[in-house]
Amino acid sequence: MTKLHILSGVLLMLLLAGCSTTNAEEADWEPSEVEDVNTLEGVSMKVKEGSVTSKGAIVVIKNDSGREVMYGNAYILEKKVNGEWFEVPITVEGEYGFTAIGYSIAPGSSAEKEMEWDWLYGELNKGEYRILKGINYSESESFKKRNYLSAEFTIK
Repeated sequence: MTKLHILSGVLLMLLLAGCSTTNAEEADWEPSEVEDVNTLEGVSMKVKEGSVTSKGAIVVIKNDSGREVMYGNAYILEKKVNGEWFEVPITVEGEYGFTAIGYSIAPGSSAEKEMEWDWLYGELNKGEYRILKGINYSESESFKKRNYLSAEFTIK
């Protein structure tokens, strides 16, 4: 009877380990530091349908706020693991950076931005991801607080 209990316990542990969606690669990933997304009223971002690959995508930022907004080249990629967001690790060795430039979107307008992330993150594996971009009204106190737009997508 004791052997049966031990065998059952071992089988249960193997079953639970096999059901886990976290692989060894993702085990050391850092949890997302971004809690609030899409809080800038009237401003949204989505991934353009049919544009997603493991190396990049096109995002569309829409401004229905009635005020000009500004965004830059910088972005963050995160992956959903067991219902939680984790930062995708950067694969570039050494220093890297984004060009410090501000793009404006007039009220009632939208902008498309091609995002190529393979140079920074490598090719993405299958899974649920989101891209985060900082955005603010062009002239306001909101520059004191970082506002993030988020758009989710799936790599199949």
